[in-house]
Amino acid sequence: MFRKIIIDTYKKARRVIMIVFGFTFLIIGIIMVVLPGPGFPIVLLALTILAAEFVWAKRLLRRVQETVDRIPFTRKVSRFFSQLWFRTLQLFSH
Repeated sequence: MFRKIIIDTYKKARRVIMIVFGFTFLIIGIIMVVLPGPGFPIVLLALTILAAEFVWAKRLLRRVQETVDRIPFTRKVSRFFSQLWFRTLQLFSH
């Protein structure tokens, strides 16, 4: 009984932390798009973190990947990065 409560508390705390970090990175990334800084990579990192908890973020991340894959020059590069992002997504979703 006590062990189940600890596990449930851990899962809820982990979810809250992931959501807070995800939205924090998203806000910082959006600010960095306007100001100097690596805005788009930070936004992608935020979407990767949020995709572990929200379906809308996962859909948006896939849509970004499909858009990048349509650009001929970036197909090889984007394939590598998309694999990296989805591996990261799998890491956060466990």
